[in-house]
Amino acid sequence: MNEQRASQATSHQSFSETGEWSRRRLLGFVGRGGAAAGVLGSGAWGHWGELRLPELMGTSVPPEVWEERKTARSAGAILLDSNENPFGMCGGARDALIEAAEEANRYPGEYQSKLRRRIADYHGVPVDQVATGSGSTDILRQAAGAWVRSDRSLVQARPTFEALGFYSRARGFDAVGIPVDATGRHDLEAMRAVIGDDTKLVYVCNPGNPTGTLMSQSALDSFIEDLPSHVIVLVDEAYHHYVDDPTYVSSLAHIEKGRNVLVARTFSKVYGMAGLRAGYAIGPAPLIEELRVQRLQNNINAIAGACAVASLNDEKYHLSQRTLNADARKILTDGLDARGFAYWESQTNFVMIMLGRDVRPTISAFRERGVYVGRPFPDVPTNLRVSIGTVDQMKRFVEEFDEVMGMAS
Repeated sequence: MNEQRASQATSHQSFSETGEWSRRRLLGFVGRGGAAAGVLGSGAWGHWGELRLPELMGTSVPPEVWEERKTARSAGAILLDSNENPFGMCGGARDALIEAAEEANRYPGEYQSKLRRRIADYHGVPVDQVATGSGSTDILRQAAGAWVRSDRSLVQARPTFEALGFYSRARGFDAVGIPVDATGRHDLEAMRAVIGDDTKLVYVCNPGNPTGTLMSQSALDSFIEDLPSHVIVLVDEAYHHYVDDPTYVSSLAHIEKGRNVLVARTFSKVYGMAGLRAGYAIGPAPLIEELRVQRLQNNINAIAGACAVASLNDEKYHLSQRTLNADARKILTDGLDARGFAYWESQTNFVMIMLGRDVRPTISAFRERGVYVGRPFPDVPTNLRVSIGTVDQMKRFVEEFDEVMGMAS
């Protein structure tokens, strides 16, 4: 039912006065952020003046922005805007953090090596099929450096996670973007139609961000199997661990079959390490070597490496996070169903809601109530992306939703 109604799109942002929080001061900062966004370009600013990737490198973010956001959170604001894990790292990772901090004066080679070997063991692949990055976003930067150039085009969906497109533009080349279909999924048929002799890289985000949707397994498999041998498919599985669709299979299976497929994963989501920055890619050894040529030296710091290894050793924890996320997501979707709002079916830790109107005033209205929700997405300007928090946080969001949308009884 939701997918039938989900042909519209919207997104919002807003903040609130809580405790001693001054709405006047807050709106002053929002005003400044809005003016900056107008000067620097649509979609360039994140939660609150957060600079978005290399397109704006070199522009400084006022320290007051971070101070104000921290103050707001301390005063009771909830953060449902960045698809973060509200529960944080597992206990083993917290212990590893403390231990690794004792060696923060040393270069992290040992930790990088341990992590690469542990990832290889975890996936049952040779070490030369593993590349690491400072988050999976860094994997996308490496991919742009390896394969994006004037005679090699990049094909991806619209909207999708923006990092690879930003890094491509930083190199002077725009990606070929194909709009998602009415259900919020990649239009694989349309993407296949634009892939030609000059196409080197195809970016597939599955589950999608910011859509939250999962592609049909058979459709994705057929798409990958039908591509010419010169095309590399980068499948971003940042939200892999949240999927509970029984038909889903990771695209790692295509690597085992010898295809030019890279799978990117991150420790930022289910493992709760967004602030530490660790990610990786699995792929055929020749592609991994091309990717690694682009890596920054010491791109995994000692603490991130130690915590990532500990996280992979605690399978029980990440399975518990999937359950907690599903329970909290159901609070949100049940609330939307009861209120007649459509949304794209999510297999992630966020939901894209169809509001049917410009989301920016809604975002601002939520912030005035102490709730941070997702930013506007230019390709779906009437869709609101809401990250999944705890059960209590999602209950609060539903209550605030009634107020914001004028639906309170």
